[in-house]
Formats: sequence, structure tokens, C-alpha cells
Amino acid sequence: MAAQHGMDMHTCASGIDLTNTGATSGKCIDEHRLKTVFGVDYPSLKDKGQRPACGCVQSVDIGEYNTCLHGCAYCYATYNCRVAADNRARHDPESPLLVGQPPEAVSGPSR
Repeated sequence: MAAQHGMDMHTCASGIDLTNTGATSGKCIDEHRLKTVFGVDYPSLKDKGQRPACGCVQSVDIGEYNTCLHGCAYCYATYNCRVAADNRARHDPESPLLVGQPPEAVSGPSR
């Protein structure tokens, strides 16, 4: 069905060969995609903190849990939609943080 609609199907850390279904092993953090999209050469070092079958390369997550409002059923990052809505309300586009302000911006610089 994905192919009929011009989409590729990828698995995530399944460890099962599903190529006969049209699905290939995918990577959330893919060094080849980073090069294609951003023009950066990214090392192909496996992220040791992930499951054995995970193909993602090393990365640093800069997000915050419970901030996305899309409500995807498979999402691990938003497990409480009410908290996500509260966090969204606390978002300040002028802040360097995704949610709220840094402590010194709230109470002033410490001396």
C-alpha cells in the first residue's frame, strides 16, 4: 500500500528481514540523509545507547518529552497529552529552551 502511494516503508530496530514485504531497515538518525539534507559528513558510528538492531548513528537528543501535540499512537516521546498541552502553553519562542525559561532568566543572574 505504501508503494502504491509513492512511499517507502522502513522498519525500526526490528531485527527481522522484511524485504519480501517491501520494507527495508531504516534509521531515525541516518548519516546518509544528514549528508543529503544538510550537506554534512557525519560519522557512521552506531549509537551504542540503542537496541542491538537499531541502525541509528550517534546523536544527541535536544528535545523534551511531552511537547508534541500530534498524538501519534506509536510515539514514545509524548506519553501524557495533557502535560504536552501544558508544555505547549509554556513555550516561549524567545527562550533558548523548548519549554519555559532558563532559571537565571526567571530569577536573574546568580551572584
